[in-house]
Order: sequence, then C-alpha cells, then structure tokens
Amino acid sequence: MRAGLVTIALGPALGCAGGGMGSTSTSIGVSSTVTATSDGSTDSDATTTGFADTGPAESSEVGTTTAVLDETTAGGSETGDSLPCDAMIETFAADPGWTAVALPHEGNAFGWVGTAIAGGNAGEIGGTLQRSNTALTYADTTVAIAAGDCVTATGVLAATMRDDNFNTGLGFGHFSTSTGMLIGFRLAEANGGMLRVSVHAGAFEEQLALMDAVGVPRVWSYAYDPVAGTMSLSIDGVGGVTRPVDAATVAGMEQIDAFGLSLPSSDNAGAYPGLLGLYLDEIAYTR
Repeated sequence: MRAGLVTIALGPALGCAGGGMGSTSTSIGVSSTVTATSDGSTDSDATTTGFADTGPAESSEVGTTTAVLDETTAGGSETGDSLPCDAMIETFAADPGWTAVALPHEGNAFGWVGTAIAGGNAGEIGGTLQRSNTALTYADTTVAIAAGDCVTATGVLAATMRDDNFNTGLGFGHFSTSTGMLIGFRLAEANGGMLRVSVHAGAFEEQLALMDAVGVPRVWSYAYDPVAGTMSLSIDGVGGVTRPVDAATVAGMEQIDAFGLSLPSSDNAGAYPGLLGLYLDEIAYTR
C-alpha cells in the first residue's frame, strides 16, 4: 500500500444488488473523471465519452458516483466508498507474488514491474503480449468464488502500443484455471491500431466497442450481479453497458480460482508476431 491521498475516478459506477464474498476491505469506487493525487503530484483529468449502444432495449446503462481511496501508510488500510460487492485493493507497490504460468514466452513478457505507465506511483502489472501457441497466465491464484457470488473488479489500464500484426485476444478478470471460464473483459486486435473490447460472463460474450490502443490511462470496472441477473462493464473513453445474464449462463463459476491476465493458446502464432503493450494498476477485486 502506498502513502498519500489518491482520488481515482473509475467511469460509470456498477452495482450489485446483493452481497458478495466475506472480504473485509473497502476500496476505490467509480466516477466519470480521473484525478490522481499522490505525493504532491496531480494527473490531468480525463472525461468519459459514450458510444452507441446497440444492445437489447431492456438493458439499462449504469450511472456515476465518485469515490476517494485514502492510502495511508505502507501496510495500512484503505478507506472510501465500497465496491458493489466486497473486494480488496492491490496497489502493486511491491511484487504481489502472483503466479506466472509459461512466462516469459517469446514476445510475451508480462507480470509485476516497477513502472508507473498506467499512472499513480511506481508499481503495476503488465508488459508485452503477442499471439502464442502456449496458454499463458499471470494471476492471483488464491481467489475462491462460489456459485451465486457477486463478482466485481475495478482499476486503471493503459494500452501503450499495438503493432500492426498483433492478432490475438487476451482476457482480464476472474477466471478458472481449469475451464477457462471468464468473468471480466477481453481485448483483441482490430483495424487501424485499435482494440476490440468485449464483456464476458461465462457463456455470455458481447463486443462493446473499439478502443484506441495508444492513449492515456483508462479507468474500468465490471460487476456480475447475481440478484439483478446482470453483467456490467465500463471503460473510460469507450463506454459502459449492463446486460441480462442468468444463472445458467455462469454455471460453473464456482470453478473460478484466479484473477488476472489470461492469454489462450492460438494456432499459427508465428504468422502474427506483433506486440501489444498493456499495463494495469490500482485494482480492487472480489477474492
């Protein structure tokens, strides 16, 4: 945990109507602007812009709230608005000791780094990624999700570059190391240096919009709400959406045992050696 007061706005707020896991910490919330102040420095604001929602008419868009994360002292606790369901904050000020599987591998070199590319103080996760014929993961493998749990996460990401011949899709969020089931989002290649953004909740997948791969840090948040029966995703500068997701769609979520980056294996990896640079920081997530 890092010293100083950090105010982080994380895009449209996502809600869970009921409960969550038994974690005992509070953490960062969400808003439509980004302001980070730590150790006397202030980052410039970034304003969320929307996108055309072509989804089902019955879906509702999420609102906005503002929250403050007070990072007091090393090893101290955070205060501020709670996430929709219980979660714990990871600031990556030090190596979190997450588990790396099959890393590094060719151009795939991601994990904990002492940089501040996504903003804030030094320490974050990320690096370079590319299409791989081997499944690769970097994750907290102490996560335990039960059927019917509220599942949420929020943080900041920065996609710093994307080679023209980058061609693969990587997942980020809560996932099963045995089945690959994902609750979270996925980034994949698109034309013109863009990235496709899609929301995932078990068998449910929907592409939301395109994201400029080179740009400023973007705040994001997602939430699976079992009471409302919805999955929500918001990414600053991309947009936010809520979709209906029933229990059958997320059947098997009790096998989710990890949180982090997952890159599935792909065929013909050598034909697509392009790299993606991606960094994430200030993440709070259900454990």
